[in-house]
Amino acid sequence: YTVRAVAEGYIPGELGDVPAPRAEVDVTLQKGGVVGGVVRDTSGNPVDEAVVKAYQELETQSVFKIIMAKARPPIDAAKSNSGGQFQFKTLGPGLYNFLIEAGGYQRGEQTKVRITPGQTQNLAFTLKPGLGLKGIVTGPGGEPVSGAKIRLTPTGTGAAPRKDQVNISFDADKITTDDQGEFIADTLE
Repeated sequence: YTVRAVAEGYIPGELGDVPAPRAEVDVTLQKGGVVGGVVRDTSGNPVDEAVVKAYQELETQSVFKIIMAKARPPIDAAKSNSGGQFQFKTLGPGLYNFLIEAGGYQRGEQTKVRITPGQTQNLAFTLKPGLGLKGIVTGPGGEPVSGAKIRLTPTGTGAAPRKDQVNISFDADKITTDDQGEFIADTLE
């Protein structure tokens, strides 16, 4: 097992390859710094309820380690307030990638941000308005299908070019139809 401990005001600590059963699995945490910032839209207005996710960027050439790190959940996540402000108190020193998601906006990201110990770091993110798709899923008799999972995949000449992924997501089917078979996607690029 890998045992990871995260607490506000401390750098996360981790022990690897811990066999079970075992007693006295002790993790010592070091004091950490503060990383905060603001999320705004392209007009400069604060974005409320944006989720900012922090992923550690490994400084390695090992493909296996990179894939494993990108398949893990974020180190931490923070939500912006009505002023667009957010704050992390659990990030230690290192290189991080940040993903920012908010309803009605395209996903934003900032990669390879170096966090140094003992310093307060302020970040600023700007989100573009999301493009939308709205539709209905019906059965063969025209009846609405409730709970259908919707997956939207960019295709064709307008599809964004492939770029390095901050994370590997296995929850691409987050959109489902409602009781009337309707779905809405408003965060497309």
